[in-house]
Amino acid sequence: MTDFNEPQDILGIGIRNLLGYRDSRGELEPLIANWEKTVVVEVAGMYPVTLRFHGKEIRIEPSAAAGFDLKVTMSIETMAALSDGSGPLLEFLKGRVKVEKMWHLGTLLRFLKIIVPALRIAGERGAYHGKTHRS
Repeated sequence: MTDFNEPQDILGIGIRNLLGYRDSRGELEPLIANWEKTVVVEVAGMYPVTLRFHGKEIRIEPSAAAGFDLKVTMSIETMAALSDGSGPLLEFLKGRVKVEKMWHLGTLLRFLKIIVPALRIAGERGAYHGKTHRS
């Protein structure tokens, strides 16, 4: 099992829960073992959250760390689209996923391998499935 801290902010808790889906299935630990990276995730219109991967530990902090290895920005609607099966490359090409330090291609690909399946699991378990709050 992966060792997580207990974030106290809403985005941090959400990301922790997303990653927890994969961790409970035993899928997360092999992906993060010996991975020493700092990734910033920003939900547009909200605030950034930093994920620090250190061996089998993930620390989630409610801020943008200086010196990050990768930064990914997207809207909550884009996260919902990914959870419904939209491809991350398609969302990137449409300009809905923005990436800083994209030249760290290995870091980007591994992070997508960690987060996109977690979003899909959440989509399967949740009731959102592409509906808007007005539906």
